[in-house]
Amino acid sequence: MDSMVHGSAWETFWLFSLAMGIRYWVIAGGLHLLVWYGLRNRFASALIRPNPPAFSTMKREMFWSMLAIPVFGSTAFFLHWSNGIGLTSVDIGSFADHGWVKAAFYFVALILMHDTYFYWVHRWMHHPAVFKRVHKVHHLSNYPSAFAAYSFHPLETVIEMMFFPLAIVLLPGVHFYTVVAFFSFDFFINTLAHTGIEYMSASVRESRWGRWLNTATLHSHHHANSQGNYGFFFSFWDRVCGTLRPG
Repeated sequence: MDSMVHGSAWETFWLFSLAMGIRYWVIAGGLHLLVWYGLRNRFASALIRPNPPAFSTMKREMFWSMLAIPVFGSTAFFLHWSNGIGLTSVDIGSFADHGWVKAAFYFVALILMHDTYFYWVHRWMHHPAVFKRVHKVHHLSNYPSAFAAYSFHPLETVIEMMFFPLAIVLLPGVHFYTVVAFFSFDFFINTLAHTGIEYMSASVRESRWGRWLNTATLHSHHHANSQGNYGFFFSFWDRVCGTLRPG
């Protein structure tokens, strides 16, 4: 990990892109196999739809995802460059010195910031003039698979990627490991939302606090109808702005 931060900017870019590619195949592929070939019978009632996505759908999602990964990898180049000139101050020192309390604060801040950023950008991308040029690629999957997590048009990838520089500029002193942990968690939740299984129990979804969480079911309705349910981690903005579509 240290070589990613202390090498040249291009070395950092290639190492991050490789790591993101490996993460994509391991998590997306692993969840797809687990849900549809490992747990399908055991958790049949949790499946949002009865059959796995078509292979043609997954193949298209893999293609666009492979184009997206190097674009997302460029965030590492930006981090290396921006830290070098003092534009950002991402902590690359000892995590023990940084402290768990500070890391937890930054982690929660990243979750709240990204949920807000994603909602408004995502809602904007559903404007008819923008949708067909930017977001349509992702919605070619009316019934997506886990491999749709990075299935974006390059323009959408850039828009999604812009959250990273915004976040590390607004959060001076965030630790490098906290950033890596957040984006790994972010990717895992994103993949789960496209896998085709409702991973949240009914008791959680219907609880006082659980009703504010976004669910795989809500996102599945979003793919099927191309409207409403624009949130990522939470349903807060959808509820407040009247864009929640329970289905």
